[in-house]
This record gives sequence, structure tokens and C-alpha cells, in this order.
Amino acid sequence: MYSRRPRNSESQAETEPAPPPGTGNAVGMPQFLRENEGAESETGMDAGTGMDASTGMDAGVTDAAPAEAGPTDAGVPAGVGPALPTGPNACTTVEEEERKSRFGARSFSALDFRPSAGYGKFDAYYWPDVSLMAAIVKMKFNYVQADNTPTLNVLMQMAMAGQDISQFFWTEAEKTQFATDYVQRVSSQWSFAHTFRSTKACWPFTARPHVTPRVVDDVADAHFNVTVHKTNTFRGSAFRARNPGTPGWQGTGDLDSLDTTDLNNRMSTDVARSERQRLERAVASATASPVQFARGSDTVEAADRARLLTLADAMKAKNPSDPAVPMVLNGFASAEGGATDNRTLSLRRAEAVASELRAAGVPQPMVIAGLGPTGAPNDAANRKVELAPSTTFEGTYTGNRFAPDAHEFGHALGMPDEYDNHTTGLLGDKQTAFVQLAQAAGVAPPDQWGDRTSSVMANGVDVLPRHYLTIWEALGSMTAPDITRNEWSID
Repeated sequence: MYSRRPRNSESQAETEPAPPPGTGNAVGMPQFLRENEGAESETGMDAGTGMDASTGMDAGVTDAAPAEAGPTDAGVPAGVGPALPTGPNACTTVEEEERKSRFGARSFSALDFRPSAGYGKFDAYYWPDVSLMAAIVKMKFNYVQADNTPTLNVLMQMAMAGQDISQFFWTEAEKTQFATDYVQRVSSQWSFAHTFRSTKACWPFTARPHVTPRVVDDVADAHFNVTVHKTNTFRGSAFRARNPGTPGWQGTGDLDSLDTTDLNNRMSTDVARSERQRLERAVASATASPVQFARGSDTVEAADRARLLTLADAMKAKNPSDPAVPMVLNGFASAEGGATDNRTLSLRRAEAVASELRAAGVPQPMVIAGLGPTGAPNDAANRKVELAPSTTFEGTYTGNRFAPDAHEFGHALGMPDEYDNHTTGLLGDKQTAFVQLAQAAGVAPPDQWGDRTSSVMANGVDVLPRHYLTIWEALGSMTAPDITRNEWSID
């Protein structure tokens, strides 16, 4: 269901008393946000919602109605017409400026939003005047004992022998702690990772998304009905989020009691290998290796500099938490002349290429070597620097981190797994739809489906611009036709 509700409507004014001076009133916000307005938990999150109390929303401040034009003291009209708007973001007509002003004073909602790819479900809200958006997945948690719980007879024997059997069962305190940790961790990781900005001329609105789960008591209120398993080992979680669009559809999911803990050194070798392979593709795509030099020169020519800049752009496009795989630069010289001089020249050439990449701001370290003369004398092809990412780094890398709770939450928003490459069937259709959505939004899809990367929807923790695509869709559905979906960018 989609709706646009003006703030401080006449019906609201009749049914809701004006707030005391200085308190504000969150008119247009969902009721559960208003109930908790001003209340903070010890974690600094808005109690029961995961809403960050530090957003400082000026909620519900009522704008004074414009005064009607009336006669002057001389008894003649006050003016001949409204003045044209001025300023850097002024629209070209008074009518559009007024429409923009009305837009900014409204609140918007898209309840039970279904992304176009047919996966996920959430509620979306937008308050333009405070640049705040909310995307909320409502979940009902059902806590169950461990899958490997022994039979009653065995449990009794264990208890009589003084063994701890609490590992198989939830306490009420553990349930409360899990829900608190889940909301706080997921909200912290997914919220405000990127900003939506209107690209429509003279409509300079922004939306900063607060993205969070909300645990509900009544299963009928939930978007997802989730079973939470007590466990002492990582068993693997899953959300089933294919949404056919039938009224009342509800997704299901399984979480583990350990899911609110990051998995350190999770598939680190695979993640480093995928990043190395990405860099290899980038070198080949830019035709950046080898870099050729004139005889006796260590100056990078203009054509090679352009190719190195193309490579540098790809090197900088790595995910924030992917490892900085070292780039190996080996310099060479042709065989004529003295061997010592040629070794020095080959090193200077490698350093010149490294300087070009560093000046372009690449994050990867450089391993530089001058290997001296090679091949036959006077062979111009050997006056070169060869570039390639290190093939040994992945064997020692241990720094990858995976957040299972944030990953599964992404499925509730409609995100696909990125560590698989599906080209057929339902998941193939989902992958294709996701790529098309990314293209429409002007953001990059995965560099290569099936790679193990630090993306939160692969094997890591990074919430990337493409992971806001379904929220971007929801925003556009709320603000059209004033601001259409494709008039919002994702930073």
C-alpha cells in the first residue's frame, strides 16, 4: 500500500492536541516511532525500533500558513502578483516553487513494499524536510531449542552427572539479548551507508536511509516469520524471501543464536583470491601491461599514462573491506649496453610506473623490482615494465570478516546472493533483474557474479551502493511523479 499524507492535516488537528511548547509532534510518522520519540535505550537507539536517536529530527514542526493578500492602508491590493523565485535552487516558475514547498512539508509511506524483482518486503517512509528515510523489516522471532538437543532421558542423565544442559535451551534473558543485539548490529551496519540525492533541477532534496529490523510480538504484523535456533556451532542461516505479490504474503527465515557475532577469518583466502583475479581482469581490460619505454628512457609516454590511469580507476574501485593485494612491478631493459646500467634503468622504469599509480591514489602497495637486461640486444619490446597483482598474498591473508545477521537481513530487503552465479531459473531471473535495476540507478553490479568478496551479500560486511537498490525503488514509488525513481541518485 502506498500513501502520501500531508503533515498537520485538518483531521489530525481535530484529533491530536497540539504539543506543549518546545516539544514538537511527530505528525506523519508511524505510531511506533511517535510512541518512542525522545526515549533512548542504553545503546542510544530509539527504544523498540532501532531508530538512531542522534538523527535530531525536527519532527512535526508546523509551518505557519501564508498570509492572504489584503488591502493596504490606502485601500488598494498589496501587490500585482508574486515575485519570481530567486536563489541557487530556485525554480523557474512560482507554481513549481510552491509545489516543491508543498512536497517538502509532506510525509510519505510505502507499506509492505514489494521490490520489482519479486523478492523481499518492508515498510518505507520518507520525511523530505529532515532528509530522513526509513526502511523497516518487521520480524517475529520464534526461539527454539538446539537442533542437537538430546532426548529427555539423556538430558536427565547429563544433569545428574553435573553436566551443563543449558547450552540446548534459551533463557528469557538470552532471547531479549539476542533481539537487542540483532536490531542494533543490523541497523548499525545497514543504516546511513549511502545517501539518495534528487537530480531534478531546482528540487535539491536528499534522503538518508535508516535501515533496520523491528521485532514484533504478533506474527500477523510481521513481514518475516523467523525461527531462531539455539546453537553452539555455526549451522548456517537462510531467509526465504521470494514474494509473489499475493496479499498477506509473509516470508520465513532461520537464524542461529551465534549470528550476532562476526565470523573472523571467514574464507579469507577465497576473498583475497577473488580480489587478485579482479585486478588481473582490470590490467587486461586497460591493456596496462607491459608499459613500454624509449631507448635509455624512464619516462612514461602519454599513451601508457592514459592506460595506467584507467587501471588506477579500477584499482580504486575495490570494496572497502577487500584486501589491498600488492601490485608487482618488474622493470626490464634491452640487452645492449652495460648490465649494471641496465639494471639501474630497469628499476627507474618500475619506479616511474609506480609513481604514476600512486599519484592517481591507488590503495594497493607496490612491490618494485629492476630485473635488468633481458632478451636480445636492441629489442625494443624488452624496454618495459610488467604489472601483475601478487599471487602469493592470498596464502597469508587472514583479515576477512563476515556478518551473518546483516547478510540474511539483505535477503529480506530483496538482495540476491553474490557468491553464486545463476544464469537460469528463478535465481537467474532475479540476478538479471538486479543487474537491470543497478543499470537504471547508475550503480555498479558485482564485478563478477560468483566471486567471494567483502560485500555483505557475498562473504563480508560492506554495504555497497547496489545494496540500497530496493530502498531506492521504494523511495521513487513514494515521491513520483514529483521526483521519479530515476531522478534519485545513490551516493
